[in-house]
Amino acid sequence: MTVLHAISDAYTASLGRSRRHLTTRLGQVERGRLDDAAFAAAVSAIDAWHDDIAGDGFHPREVRRVLFGEGARGGGPLAARERAAGTLGCSVVQLDQALFADLPPERLVRRRAELPAVGALVLAANQLLLEAALVQSDRLDLALTGGARALVQAIRATRLIVEVHERAAGTLNLSVSGPLSLHAETRLYGRALCRFVRAVQRAERWSICARRTASTGHSEVLVIDHRDPLPKPEGGPDRFDSKVELALYDGLLRHGGAWQVTREPAPLRSGDTWFFPDFLATHAETDLAIWIEIVGFWTPAYLTRKRELMSRSHGHPILYLVDETLGLDATALAVDAEVLLFRRRCAAKAVVSALARLAERLGSRVEAARRGDS
Repeated sequence: MTVLHAISDAYTASLGRSRRHLTTRLGQVERGRLDDAAFAAAVSAIDAWHDDIAGDGFHPREVRRVLFGEGARGGGPLAARERAAGTLGCSVVQLDQALFADLPPERLVRRRAELPAVGALVLAANQLLLEAALVQSDRLDLALTGGARALVQAIRATRLIVEVHERAAGTLNLSVSGPLSLHAETRLYGRALCRFVRAVQRAERWSICARRTASTGHSEVLVIDHRDPLPKPEGGPDRFDSKVELALYDGLLRHGGAWQVTREPAPLRSGDTWFFPDFLATHAETDLAIWIEIVGFWTPAYLTRKRELMSRSHGHPILYLVDETLGLDATALAVDAEVLLFRRRCAAKAVVSALARLAERLGSRVEAARRGDS
């Protein structure tokens, strides 16, 4: 019997029983050659097809309220339990079972749907192992062919610290900061990274090289690609929370004035590096075009490098909207006309004012250049 079969049997034997009972059964499973991480991934792959409930019958909070009230009357614990059971219309055994049935170890295991074939469970466990390794990385280097649209959507949605380069026609190379290279919000960043990697896995061909520094100080490398036994994500890109972007877009449509806003314009290119602005704001009277990018996870060094790359190439005017709460470095950020700071929610009127300031600065530059030419 495989380890997956043994884990599945433990879940089957625990249906309708407590999570505590399930934990005991899983502790009796022979792990074979699986280490702790692989065993945990196998359990998680099967657990995804289960959930738990507080149990049928009496609500634990009501049971506790009645029992504790009876306990205050005195007479000892047994007498209090018997009186409480009489009030609730149940036996003492049922009362004991319901007393803490809403606590995680006491919740009853149930199966949401039939388990898939063992092969599918193996692939799911492999995916969990991969993601567990990625969230411990310092840096990821990725390459993919095909699936560029899903990649662009994932970059815009996850707001990771990522640079995209085109090395050959149709092939993109990506450099992504790993969670352990940052100093804050590593768990949140790690979850976003896993969603991003699933979008990469939709490509026809892809490879990932993850690097981290072990506790011993030695560098460790994990290399994996589309030929490895992993599940192929189905359907379109995962849905991500884009409330900030949607709210801002609606606000700009209402309060934009002379600024006409286009959502998700074409990517900008600087040499072999690609950038993915969220909006393009065009002034109806002057035809001045300013790109707008909502910056997610960031460090001052990352943002400075991004701005330098764009200014050295085509000089595209870009307004960066930076969420202060997602800063991953204590270093102060230099703020000027191209940077608007916000906290979790970005007001459209503030963006319109920032566009006006940036347009004024750009106009001053043009006028100064004209004077210099004359």
